[in-house]
Amino acid sequence: MKNFERLIPITIKEAKIQSISIDYRELKLKVAINVGLITEDKQILTSISVSNNEWQEEKNLTIPVEVSELAGQLESILRIAIIQHMNKYQRKLEAKDVDA
Repeated sequence: MKNFERLIPITIKEAKIQSISIDYRELKLKVAINVGLITEDKQILTSISVSNNEWQEEKNLTIPVEVSELAGQLESILRIAIIQHMNKYQRKLEAKDVDA
């Protein structure tokens, strides 16, 4: 019987961040990044997820300290946007909930 397992030559030279997820629920900021792997002809072949919350500690993404500060700023900006959205489309939220 022939060996049907043969390698298929695929070259991946670039990757593109497709999404970033930030989880604030724990004391430690958790970040997951979905990365699209791009072939030579600029097609996304597949995607991988990279995170600082992997089961194997050595596979964890190292998050720069600056990310925590930026995440806090992003949370503050989005908190205002969510309150405005909720007040416009859902139910009214108290303005005192804004820590701007």
